[in-house]
Amino acid sequence: MKKIFISLGSNVGSRQKILEEALFSFQQHDFISIEKVSSFYESTAWGKIEQDSFLNAVLEATTLLSPHELLESCQTIERDLGRSKKSDFGPRCIDLDILFYGEEVVCEETLLIPHPLLHERHFVLKGLKEISPEFQHPILSLSVSELYEKINLNGI
Repeated sequence: MKKIFISLGSNVGSRQKILEEALFSFQQHDFISIEKVSSFYESTAWGKIEQDSFLNAVLEATTLLSPHELLESCQTIERDLGRSKKSDFGPRCIDLDILFYGEEVVCEETLLIPHPLLHERHFVLKGLKEISPEFQHPILSLSVSELYEKINLNGI
């Protein structure tokens, strides 16, 4: 079993309902066991497109799925909840990102783990800090709490 962390975000439609439906979808999966879920957090949208704020959360789970199978499961849940295409930084009803897959590092064209921007995203670190403050970033060798403090000191 691998410990995984996934961020959830929505800025279209009934955001809380969509996040709850995504969590329910993960709970129905035979090979994923949710351990913890952070509070829901409001955040300003990233990117160059003017859009509504996001509602975000982070889940901690264990899984028997490989990193690629986990990505496929996340993409299936996104499609099932109405996400039609992957738009970088644009409005979306649901966005699921794999943050960590245990201490593994995956660097492939279609999959990067740990998520390459998680240490720059306050809304991700806030949820991670709530549920697993001592988890160590396998590349940066800093705990989630240390990353959170660093981002707050830098004013990001």
